[in-house]
Amino acid sequence: MQMRWFELTLATVMGAIFTAFHFLPGPWCDPAPVRPLAGIFVVVVTMLYLYLVDDERRPLVGAWHRIDVGSVAGLILAAIASGSGELYALLAFVGALLGLIGFRWLKHVPF
Repeated sequence: MQMRWFELTLATVMGAIFTAFHFLPGPWCDPAPVRPLAGIFVVVVTMLYLYLVDDERRPLVGAWHRIDVGSVAGLILAAIASGSGELYALLAFVGALLGLIGFRWLKHVPF
């Protein structure tokens, strides 16, 4: 079984961001650019990852994998926004939908 270093690194970085904003909030995340930059980073990295695991490139990665990645990205964004339980649920749902269908849109984005 081959170790997927890219996925492991990505999961570690996203987990660190979630932990920092959800469990360790403080004055460090109060300056104006910190939360928006973290949110933009999560969205861009998730979009890039979903583009790279497109069905035409890696047929072993299916719809459930994309749904999971989108849901996790939504949960991380809710943690960055210091949201309520409803925001966590909403962003997880929207992330799952975008993870399911978003890779089709990403094919038209010039990288």
